[in-house]
Amino acid sequence: MKNSRGIVLSPPFEILENGGIICGGSPNPADIRKYLLYWDEIDYPDNNFISVGACQDIQFLIDAKIASRTRVQFQGSLSSNNGEVFIKAQQAVFDKRQKESPGNWSLAQQSTAPHFIGGQSKTAIDYELWNALPVPKKDVPLNDILEFKDRRMPELIALRIHLDELYQQIISSSDIPRARNTAVAKLESSLSAIDRTMAEKLFPRELTSLRGFIPLAVESFLAGGLGMMGASSQLGMEPFSASVVGSCLYFAVKTLSLPSNISSSAALTYVSGIKRDL
Repeated sequence: MKNSRGIVLSPPFEILENGGIICGGSPNPADIRKYLLYWDEIDYPDNNFISVGACQDIQFLIDAKIASRTRVQFQGSLSSNNGEVFIKAQQAVFDKRQKESPGNWSLAQQSTAPHFIGGQSKTAIDYELWNALPVPKKDVPLNDILEFKDRRMPELIALRIHLDELYQQIISSSDIPRARNTAVAKLESSLSAIDRTMAEKLFPRELTSLRGFIPLAVESFLAGGLGMMGASSQLGMEPFSASVVGSCLYFAVKTLSLPSNISSSAALTYVSGIKRDL
C-alpha cells in the first residue's frame, strides 16, 4: 500500500526503580485493536535469545498478512537484564524498517513511559490526545475490524493526515494555542466521522488515548519558542459526539532518552495513554 504506516510493537513491560524493566505477557487485546484500526501493518519482533510465541490475536493478523514477526539474530552472549532483550529486538527491527521505508514506521511500547537501550538525551514533546480516540472494544472480532477498514479507509486516511498536521503545528509554531486551531478542528471532524461510522456498524466501542513523544531538533525547539511556554499546556477540544466529554490534548516539553535515529521528521514513539499532570 502506497504511503502505508506501520508500527513496531513491544511486549508489555514495567520500568523498575533500578532502571531495568520487567517484561512479560501478551500484547493487550485493546491495544492490538487500536493499532490494527489506525495503522496498516504491525511488526511484533521475535529473537533467538528469548523467543515467545504469538498470542491468538497476533497469529490471526499474521495469517491475514497484516502482522509480521521479524526475527532478530543476536550474536554472542547477551544478558536478558529483566527482559531488555525484547527492547533491543524492537529497536533493531525499527532500525530495519526505517531503513527500508523512512518515515513510515513508529514505535509502540506497552508501558506508561518510553524505554530504550543506549539512548541519547533529546528534547521532545510529551503529548496525549486524551479520551478522544474511538476504538473497538477488546472482544470485537479482528476480522470485523479489517472489513470496517476496507470500507472506511478514506476516513481513516483523513484522520492520519490531520494528526500529521497537528504534530507539525506543535513542533513548528511559536504560538501553539493559536496556530493549532485549524489542525484541531480538522482532527475533531475526523474523529467525529470515525465515531459515527463505527456507531453505524454497531461496534461495541470505547474512547481511549493516544500518548506519544515527538523528538525535536534543538534548532527548531529554540526557534519555535517552545521553551518559553512553561512546564505544560492544555488544548481543549469541544466534544464531537454525545459520548465524548472533555476531550483534550495535553503536552509538555521534556528531555528524554531516545534512540539516536529518531527525529521529528522520522518517527513517533507511542506508549500507553494515561491522564496525568505533565
